[in-house]
Amino acid sequence: MNECYYYLLLLSLFSNFQHSLSYENFAQDFSIHLPNITIQHVCENDVLFIKCSNTSETIQIIRSMYGRTSQRICNNNLTYRFFDKTCANIEQSKYQTKLRCHEKSSCQILIDNNLFTDPCGLNIPKHFEIHYRCIDKKQICTKLFLNCSKSSDLKCIQQVQDEFSCQCPTAICQYNNNNQIIGFTKKHCPEEQLQGFHWPKTTINKSQYLPCPSLCTGQVFRYCNFNSQWSKANYTNCECPINQSGQLSTLHSASSYIFQCNFWLINRILPKDSSCILSFTNWTETPDDGSLSCLLNAFEQITAKSCFVSQSFGIDFQNIAFEIYIPMKNESKFQFNQIIVDRTNVNQESFLVNSPMMFIDTKISNTKNKSFILIEQENYLSPIQTANVTVIFNHQSFDFRYQCRAYRSANFSLYIDRTNMFFACQLLCSNGSHVICQCPFFNPFMHYVLHIDTSRTENDFMIDNDLNEKCYEEKNASIYENFNKIDRYLTHISSIGFAKKLFALIDKTIEKQKVFAKGNIIDRFIKQIEYLGFQLMHLSNLFISISNNIEFFIKSKQLQFENLDRSVSVSIINEINQIMDYQIIFFTISNVKINQSLNSLIAYVNLLPKTISIDNIHITFRHLNQSNQIPVCVHLKPVQKNNLQWSTDGCQLLSTNLTHSTCSCHQFSTFALLINYQKKSDENNLLFFPKIGCIISIVCLLLAIFMLIIIRFHMDVEDDLTIVRNALHINMSLCLIIVQTLFLVGIDQIKHKFGCQLISILLDYFLLATFSWMFVDGIELLIALKHVFKIDRIRLIAYSIYSYGFPLLVVFLSTILSTKTKYGLSA
Repeated sequence: MNECYYYLLLLSLFSNFQHSLSYENFAQDFSIHLPNITIQHVCENDVLFIKCSNTSETIQIIRSMYGRTSQRICNNNLTYRFFDKTCANIEQSKYQTKLRCHEKSSCQILIDNNLFTDPCGLNIPKHFEIHYRCIDKKQICTKLFLNCSKSSDLKCIQQVQDEFSCQCPTAICQYNNNNQIIGFTKKHCPEEQLQGFHWPKTTINKSQYLPCPSLCTGQVFRYCNFNSQWSKANYTNCECPINQSGQLSTLHSASSYIFQCNFWLINRILPKDSSCILSFTNWTETPDDGSLSCLLNAFEQITAKSCFVSQSFGIDFQNIAFEIYIPMKNESKFQFNQIIVDRTNVNQESFLVNSPMMFIDTKISNTKNKSFILIEQENYLSPIQTANVTVIFNHQSFDFRYQCRAYRSANFSLYIDRTNMFFACQLLCSNGSHVICQCPFFNPFMHYVLHIDTSRTENDFMIDNDLNEKCYEEKNASIYENFNKIDRYLTHISSIGFAKKLFALIDKTIEKQKVFAKGNIIDRFIKQIEYLGFQLMHLSNLFISISNNIEFFIKSKQLQFENLDRSVSVSIINEINQIMDYQIIFFTISNVKINQSLNSLIAYVNLLPKTISIDNIHITFRHLNQSNQIPVCVHLKPVQKNNLQWSTDGCQLLSTNLTHSTCSCHQFSTFALLINYQKKSDENNLLFFPKIGCIISIVCLLLAIFMLIIIRFHMDVEDDLTIVRNALHINMSLCLIIVQTLFLVGIDQIKHKFGCQLISILLDYFLLATFSWMFVDGIELLIALKHVFKIDRIRLIAYSIYSYGFPLLVVFLSTILSTKTKYGLSA
């Protein structure tokens, strides 16, 4: 009997321990902290009293026992020693206790045989043992049910209901018509647009992965929690290539990316070692509202420490660019990318010292008006002007006159409210590439807009600004920016006067550049001058423009001409019908340096219409420096797309002395004299490899002829077919040897007109002779296959007459009929 009781007691304790472990697991997953179990002993005929400390808690009965299980409980002095058996009432005592105490905040029970069944007998004194704890049933049950729903375990739901006597809510469990649990209610996190990512509707306790934006690799991770709330997005796996500027530069290019409140990307670009700037790390993630106002909200949250030096950083996105500047204490003038803030003449009491400012290029594409925003962090309206602002607008239009306006607003917005008050700005400069205005700034927010005045154009006004360098004070243009500016002016040539101003602008640009390290730069200048000349031909038959570096002439019906100081003279060798209308474009460029040593002016010659053919152009150059070195006549030749190089093809030196040299060329182009000229390796390689192949071919052909001659002296003289075919192969090899030899010694002999024509004629003749011998060799093969009759050796004479006579006739007729194209020169 004792052994049976102990077994039941241990089994009951193990069961409670197992439940306790299960609940502890719940607590680990959902932060549930179950209180410790309280054990209380009450002697027979005494009163049991239980009360929870918190009003929200109720009693949970774990187990109870009525009987005698120990000699010491309720027998401290060991008065009673006459009993030696163990007896216990477990189930009935637990049932009666639950009826009176379970799920109550307090209870009291008289422990006697009237309530509990006596398991020991009247002669044995008994005691009561109870295990309980006080819990917040509603809170704990909900969390335990959520834990069960996470693993979709219906048995877990039943266990919680049995142990805690609570009902699974419909928000978690799904019931049928008979009020039986059949599953779990589906819960989701809502669809959301955040930092450029579209997060779809997702079931709770599920993870969602999205690919990183374009150009980035990896995935963004987000978790849908059990309370239908999204977790914070994890962008750590996104690897994004970004064009970082140098260490001294604070502007970063992210033009391949679209700004969509994606501050996770901004934080990767911003400097990490700045002592003045705190990044956007603390920016609160909020769903996108379809605008870019999140940038303004984030700027308000940035805090700045005291800076010993000025600090700035900026990022250029595809749809927006911004730059933040934190001036040092009492700094009165500082510059953004396209805005200069000047507080020199402003009372310092009217503005905040060391307050961050942000410049925004809105890049609004749905309007022709460009606009910038300048905002100071402190949000207060100042009735006094706090700064003078110089605004630089870049544009690419020659059609309109521009004006600048400064809109003031108390509400931060990237879009212009045209009902707000605005100030007219002072126009400092306007040309084909940018407009510079001076505008006021009133704290905290100003919107600067470039307006188009459609009432008038301003081509002459803009080019005058460029010539007088009014617009270069605020921004130094690069050589390529000047190229683009000149290209835009070229499309608006309307008068001779405007063309002369454009020549002066090109001349001023050459004066600044002087050294042309790349051939495409000088080539672009030449093409611009050439295009300007073609446009002028529609305005006048005669035009002259003389400037410091360019002498430009348009002449009509004139084949000999020279520049003013006679440093370049040109003579076109051709018999042009004097009745025909034609015009010559001729200009020279001076005071420039290129990679090779230039010993003359650069001269350009062209003739219109292009249908007129010429024999030669003789150009006489005066040397820039007297030298004993023999100069080389060169012209600009295209070798690749948008790439030119000096080449000697088609030009040769006719005569030279210490002061002058005369060149002869076969085409219109841009000409010059060079000393220390070296051919490009590509030009040399172009003929080097074919010549190596020709040498190998000649050696192999000579070996073949040698073998054929040896075979001829050891063959049967009666074998007519073999003798004839052997002779055919020897003649064919000899013709090929002559062709290869002509290519080796004569392919680049273009200095002498007669020699070039002779080489071309001989090449054509021996190639045709080779093909003729191949044809008769085919006839011999056919005879060898048939072999039905025998022909004497006289057919070898007939083959020779055909193979050498027919090509001679073809080449003779081609030479006679091709005199107009100058046989061989084009090749």
